[in-house]
Amino acid sequence: MNHHDPHDPRDLGEDPGEAIGADDPTARRLRSGLDAAGRGLHAPAGIAAAALRGGRRRRRQRRAAVTTPLALIALAAAGLSWQRPWNSEQVRTVPAAEQVRDGQRAAATVEDVLAQLPIATRDGLDLGVSEQLLIDRCLTDQGVTIQRSPVAVDTGDRVGEAARRGRDVDDLSAWSTHASTYGVASSIRAVLTDPGTGQLGDFTDGVPDGYYQTLTGTPARELTLPVEDNGSLTVTTSGCAGQGVEQLYGIDAETYTRTYVAVRGLPEQLLEDVAGDSALRVPLEEWSQCMGTRGHQVATPADLPVQVQTLRRDLLTDKADGTRATEADLDTFTTAEAALASADRDCKDTSALGSAFAQALARHWAPLAEEHAGELAAYRQMLQHAHAVAAELNPVDPAPASSPATSLTTSATTRTADPQFIATAAFRDALLSIDPDLVRYYAVGTMTNGDTGQQIGWWMTYRDPRSTPKATLTVQIGHLADETPGSERTTCQPQAQCTDEQLPGGVRLVTTRTLDTRLVREDQVPGGQLQGWHTTVSVIRPDGRVVSADTRLDATTKAQLATGDSFDSPLISTEQLRALAVNPAFAEVPWP
Repeated sequence: MNHHDPHDPRDLGEDPGEAIGADDPTARRLRSGLDAAGRGLHAPAGIAAAALRGGRRRRRQRRAAVTTPLALIALAAAGLSWQRPWNSEQVRTVPAAEQVRDGQRAAATVEDVLAQLPIATRDGLDLGVSEQLLIDRCLTDQGVTIQRSPVAVDTGDRVGEAARRGRDVDDLSAWSTHASTYGVASSIRAVLTDPGTGQLGDFTDGVPDGYYQTLTGTPARELTLPVEDNGSLTVTTSGCAGQGVEQLYGIDAETYTRTYVAVRGLPEQLLEDVAGDSALRVPLEEWSQCMGTRGHQVATPADLPVQVQTLRRDLLTDKADGTRATEADLDTFTTAEAALASADRDCKDTSALGSAFAQALARHWAPLAEEHAGELAAYRQMLQHAHAVAAELNPVDPAPASSPATSLTTSATTRTADPQFIATAAFRDALLSIDPDLVRYYAVGTMTNGDTGQQIGWWMTYRDPRSTPKATLTVQIGHLADETPGSERTTCQPQAQCTDEQLPGGVRLVTTRTLDTRLVREDQVPGGQLQGWHTTVSVIRPDGRVVSADTRLDATTKAQLATGDSFDSPLISTEQLRALAVNPAFAEVPWP
């Protein structure tokens, strides 16, 4: 079969932007992932490098193949193209403070929807690197010696190489970003600081003996699935390639691939639907004219990625005198990126495009989310498992250039999982385990201090789209600063009828749940080392009876949770939580 081998070391480190055309915006998006904040619909190594055969997108030409195992398959939708003469009399006058508040509310709405899309990664972990580490370990366990050289940037073109590996802005992030930066310059600086960011080194002595046979297994198994526009996607599901996917996502490679293919087009479909919404026409025209007054000739936010790419080009090409880009040039790019993003944010506020986009995004996402609820839930579960595994994988820090090559023949040191992931997973598991058969979805976002912008916690919203009225359960975990071991209570809307559940056997329960969480710190004093969370789950029955149970996430349960196991603690297990919801008698619940 004629396609790039997903794990061919000759492809490691190859830049698809170079293979297709480094200055081509589509190629840049192909390499970058879904947005400047780190979102990306992650394709496993086998998928990312598989053959993508097909025709054209509805509005834009699709590239045919990805050539690096660490690339993300990016989804980009075309923007709108209408324009009309600017008429200042048509602009509604809105006080500046109200514009800012509207923009902040719109940004929160957009973040809520984006958190539900199959593109969100919040812990900064590179799943592509994690998958390759698992594959390398599988190869090592089967007798293939894997040694990789340390990752370093070219000392003669440090800034240029970092710029080629830095993050891009794609259409979805251009429409949704409401900030003073798109995160491109910061991603370039991250590569300069840590050259190993997002990739592993090449093999030191060429392809090891037995590499390909062990990678694909004997006989090799492949899965070919149709994708949009009459294309197809082929991946290897056997050998260490398949085992790496299974270990990372907690499910066999074939099932993961089928789920991935089922959801991969949703962000693009959503953005195309939103971009064609007639409610955006006037705000979009006003935004375009506003951007023009700031010196940026753009018709829609979909033009912004090209603007960023144009600014970045000075970092990628040699100067007239033959010299390469310097950190001073990166400073210039940083300033220019901030000016573009700030103008975009301000014009989204003054034109009300930010609010109109947020409303249209939520409006068009609701039917898509309902239609694909099962697939999205399955994909999120796989990603959550992958994030837990990735948090436990601690890639060896890049060695100095003079150091011996790093060997992966020994196990890497584990590290504590990201606290935000631990808390999110704890509440997710506690809630979903109560009623696993219902179709649910949830969103997660950060809580920040409105004056300083400092993160002080996060929230999780848990919704049941099938209940009547629709139930919304919001969990807020706040005050994470060391000096403030605070707690927040859950809010439930509507208060009188939070969840209307149809359980097996015709039993119908109207149940209100509350959760009370407190941070557990060493010696229970402010500033003590963060140990975990102590949560009380209360279930209010239709007859008014209240049933409560404690869950604890601390040092004894953190390791289990971080590896993707079910949420069981010394105080209450997943089965006990489930029994609380379905057993009105309560007496049959087995307690420790």
